[in-house]
Amino acid sequence: MSWGRRPCWVKHSLFEGVRFLRRFPALERLTLRVQFAPRYPDLDGDDCPTDKTVIKNENHEMRVIAAMVLAEVRFEQRRDPSWRPPRVRVVRCA
Repeated sequence: MSWGRRPCWVKHSLFEGVRFLRRFPALERLTLRVQFAPRYPDLDGDDCPTDKTVIKNENHEMRVIAAMVLAEVRFEQRRDPSWRPPRVRVVRCA
């Protein structure tokens, strides 16, 4: 499912996401697939960032998303120690 969200938008969805996860107590693993849309379709030539820069920025955003999701899961687990959250993995879509 693609929501077209950036890390700053993911932040506002974390609480609902963890509440959703709690509905599946037997869930052992969760893989979140992140897909990045082209960001600079209007730029040509020298104004367009290099592939290396784009990959570096996407890798940074992946780390930010993963850290935010894992922090929210840990927070919820501290609130309710009886809840066993799934192992969370964040991967990039091809």
